[in-house]
Amino acid sequence: LSETIPTLLQTSSKNGIICGDWNCITKLTDATNNPQIKMSPSLKRLISTFGWKDSHVEVGQVQQFSRYYTLNDKAEATRLDRAYTFGQVIPIESILVPIPFSDHLALIVEVDYSGPRV
Repeated sequence: LSETIPTLLQTSSKNGIICGDWNCITKLTDATNNPQIKMSPSLKRLISTFGWKDSHVEVGQVQQFSRYYTLNDKAEATRLDRAYTFGQVIPIESILVPIPFSDHLALIVEVDYSGPRV
């Protein structure tokens, strides 16, 4: 996170969306168990440096988790899957939908972009 992504973004567009399974969290409320060890200072720096906005938070969604699992007979949840927008890309809707073949939910984000096409 701290080397590859900033290098790739040096020549990127000023507008965009970046999303995926980050395998880490940025807030203590993003995990139900041991959130401290799942925190990523590198991802927090990326978000701040590039001015990314969390699409789920931007559209006013309440706290939701994108991965549910059981560890040592205890149900746990984390918010590993996120989409960030930047520039003139504005999130309109962001929803998490269960999918039968994964312990992750699918993140579906609808965006609006009225800037220049490149």
